[in-house]
Amino acid sequence: MKKILVVDDEEDIRRLVQKRLVQSGYDAHTAADGKIAFEMCKATKFDLVIMDIAMPIMDGYETCVQLKGTAATKDIPVLLFTAKDLEPKAIAQHYDELGVAGYLAKLCSFEELLEKIGEVINEDKGEK
Repeated sequence: MKKILVVDDEEDIRRLVQKRLVQSGYDAHTAADGKIAFEMCKATKFDLVIMDIAMPIMDGYETCVQLKGTAATKDIPVLLFTAKDLEPKAIAQHYDELGVAGYLAKLCSFEELLEKIGEVINEDKGEK
């Protein structure tokens, strides 16, 4: 079972995404900010981190820098999941700078999120 960490400062979003991921066969965990997420990633091997950008304490960008700069966490794929309205050029720049695996707007459907998760962690839809 693939292990996913959902990082968002909005509890309702964290819980909703976690619930839907568990219903879809994933082992889903949550963190309220980037600092907590970074500590969790150092302690547990996640297959994917789905992370908001705008968060208190340590935002998504800084968390990506920390994750990618640490030997124990550098290979964990990160999918940015945010309400921020970023232009495609800005998004591509963040991919390159931060080494993120993808980007989805929070307004996407859950099916779109599941499809992107499948692409990022290289699995067939039937294998969780």
